[in-house]
Amino acid sequence: MVTAFVFFLVGGTLAGMMRTQLAVPENQFLGPESYNRIFTMHGTTMIFYFATPMLTGIATYILPLMLGTRDLAFPRLNAFAYWVFLFSGLFIYTSFLVDEVPDGGWFAYVPLTGPNYSQGLGMDFWTLAILFLGISTTAAAINFVV
Repeated sequence: MVTAFVFFLVGGTLAGMMRTQLAVPENQFLGPESYNRIFTMHGTTMIFYFATPMLTGIATYILPLMLGTRDLAFPRLNAFAYWVFLFSGLFIYTSFLVDEVPDGGWFAYVPLTGPNYSQGLGMDFWTLAILFLGISTTAAAINFVV
């Protein structure tokens, strides 16, 4: 839950950057491409890297209490889910370091994610990060079901 809160702070910083751009008409704080990238990363961070992991963390805490056990059925699977989640988050934010930030919007729908509107490797970073996050979420869900 601490890691999810750190991602919440990062997403909040991105939201602050967007609001700074929109505070004054014709502001040049962010260019159109940078704004679209920040918008995409903000939405992805808040939904996939804060809300979902926070609920998973709360469930990981509450479920053993409800069942009267010390831990979930597979603690190592739970640890695996966490580390894959962390790797996924770090992976998507390394796109800033190589200047290939995803810019397909919150939902990553075509045509914004197609080669005409999103050139480079940004959406590839996004897709792989979401794939790793899906593996993490599935591992955590298996631990809850068992």
